[in-house]
Amino acid sequence: MRKYFNGPIYEAYTKMPLMVLKADMLRYAMLYVHGGIYADSDTQCIKGINEWTANYTDAEFIVSVEWYKDSHQIDAPQYRKTQIVQWTFASIPAHPIFINTLNEIVKVVSQATPEFLQNKDNVEGIGGPRVFTRFVQQFLEGRGETLDAMDKSIGDNRFYFEKSRVLVLPMFSFMAQLGKSETTGFVNHFFGGTYLSNGWKNA
Repeated sequence: MRKYFNGPIYEAYTKMPLMVLKADMLRYAMLYVHGGIYADSDTQCIKGINEWTANYTDAEFIVSVEWYKDSHQIDAPQYRKTQIVQWTFASIPAHPIFINTLNEIVKVVSQATPEFLQNKDNVEGIGGPRVFTRFVQQFLEGRGETLDAMDKSIGDNRFYFEKSRVLVLPMFSFMAQLGKSETTGFVNHFFGGTYLSNGWKNA
């Protein structure tokens, strides 16, 4: 991190008291610098990336839906908006979504108390999927597109934002063992952070 982000981003990284917070920052930083594919250690790739993209070979950013807006049974604000998976994604190097997300984390950390950063209930809102989704949406909106164009009716269909060159894979693409799709199930995710005794939510 210090080699590529010496300054506020690295300083925020060193202040993170939880490894899961560092891991969130690190994934954005790695792909900003190098591009490629990021996947959590509790995932299993079952189909190659050429099958992810299908005919959308000019996509520069590839993500998948965690849930669609207003499709969750739990009545809470975060479930009224589409959320993007953050445990697997792919991108070209230097994509602005990553640096914008990193800068937002820096802002939050600079204003946070040690107690706030230590509280696991705040993890997803500091640099997790809620924050990541917000900056995916911001990038799309800057080009006249929006995640709100999607809903669960797309089924197994990919959704390509042509102006933004962002390919959004349908729900269950990156948690394929739950969706059982034969066409767009690409990665299994075993939710180790939640279900393992040493996962970040339980450690």
